[in-house]
Amino acid sequence: MNSVFDDSKKLCLVSREVIPLTPYLNMIFEVEDLRVAFPVIVSRCGMIYLETSTTVPHSARTFSWIHSQKEMFETHIDQFKDMLLIYLGQCLNFIRRNCPEAVPTVDANLCMALFNMLESLFLLYLPDISMDETKPSQIKFDDIGECLDHLIIFTILWSLGATTNVEGKLAFNYFLLCLIKENNPELLDNPDAVEVNVDEEQEKDYNQDEEGEGDQSEKAQQQDLPREPTPMKKKREIQPAPNKGSLPPNSKIPT
Repeated sequence: MNSVFDDSKKLCLVSREVIPLTPYLNMIFEVEDLRVAFPVIVSRCGMIYLETSTTVPHSARTFSWIHSQKEMFETHIDQFKDMLLIYLGQCLNFIRRNCPEAVPTVDANLCMALFNMLESLFLLYLPDISMDETKPSQIKFDDIGECLDHLIIFTILWSLGATTNVEGKLAFNYFLLCLIKENNPELLDNPDAVEVNVDEEQEKDYNQDEEGEGDQSEKAQQQDLPREPTPMKKKREIQPAPNKGSLPPNSKIPT
């Protein structure tokens, strides 16, 4: 793209083929971001912003993300599809109709927040490079298969349901519980059936964060905060400094 918009106006392909462009040729690019674009190139382009309803639907983004996880979790791909297709679309529609947002979001942002959070939770189940693993072990496969539904519900709450106010969160919580009761009632019947394996280092960090200096809950309760705002004191008026060589006001000139 950088070579097209410079002064030479030549399209350089990956095959090392160079195609000169005529002055009468117009091109339209659909780019993901501008990370590798030169500032001068951006200044020469005309930006076209599309409505979110006319862009790629969330189902296409879901299938694309699931395909990116296929290599690591191929045995659970169907479980991915079933859970996300059941919950994602209905939750997005509910948020758009019933949950006010202080900062408006688009469906693409909420979907990416959901996928990023899932990927962060999958780090425990990725292959161990120190053990020369190319794929997750069978134990990891079994563990993630047992808790995958719970992880998806957790990330839906903390990504899709995190942008609204308190009333919206309560409404979204009730709506999600109804969806779970309708589609996956086993998650509500026995919510403690799944145990997530946590290594010792993570558990140590968690305990230090909860019980050490990082825990501010008790300190916050001990603070004696005033219920009414304290009125501000009136600022003392400051007289401007006299100019150099001049006398201050009301001063007498010695004779």
